[in-house]
Amino acid sequence: MGDTHAWTAAPAAAEQARSVLAAAWSCAVTAEGGREELVGAHTVTDDGRVLLHVPEDSALLAAALCA
Repeated sequence: MGDTHAWTAAPAAAEQARSVLAAAWSCAVTAEGGREELVGAHTVTDDGRVLLHVPEDSALLAAALCA
């Protein structure tokens, strides 16, 4: 008797998030109680890292520097 169950491995949550971010032109980021909508400020590298380029006057930048 052969195995008749066909299945496909589902992508992990991180892989799904990277795929969504790679296709999106904007993203909302929340940190330290602040939320900002950033347009064209993120990239996903070939190795899967998500890079966020935050404006200098952003509250998110201050939160990241204080973290």
